[in-house]
Amino acid sequence: MDRPGLPTTDMLVAADVAAEGFGELGEPLTDRMAYVLPAPLKERINGVLRWAGDTRSLPGITSQIALVRIATHRYLSDLERQHNDGQPFPVPSNNNRGRGPTNAQASARISVVWPLSLHRRLLGAAAWAQSGQLPGVTSANKLVVAALDRHLTDIELTHHKGKPFRDPRAKLPAGRPPSR
Repeated sequence: MDRPGLPTTDMLVAADVAAEGFGELGEPLTDRMAYVLPAPLKERINGVLRWAGDTRSLPGITSQIALVRIATHRYLSDLERQHNDGQPFPVPSNNNRGRGPTNAQASARISVVWPLSLHRRLLGAAAWAQSGQLPGVTSANKLVVAALDRHLTDIELTHHKGKPFRDPRAKLPAGRPPSR
């Protein structure tokens, strides 16, 4: 059974490649990887996804996974240009994905399926960041959080006067409306 927002195959499909230009058609994907985000960041993601879906103003951003992949790809590309002559950082021998926020009440969990090449770039950049090159970024989880924060800030500045998008569904009351 297909679930919306999740890949239906274990290969990167044409829509993903066309959206941002990362990965190769038919490239293998990783298993689902879980990341922990600060709850306010997750709320911003939901707001941008709702707005993007309603307005179709952000080509390629059709799901949470697409938003995370695009934000991470752009962030890694900038880091690689600035700090490694445009080349991916070496992939470490160990997988140090790290932890997100320690306050469980102020966090949300997401799952991402990565194109293998983008996942390797993420792990290489996370290992490089652990050397103290990016203050506060000590793991792949924190690198994903930094990438999302920067990408959402760019979208908010461009399309919403710098204010976070809000998902109107978050304020809807639960249950059926009372009968009249």
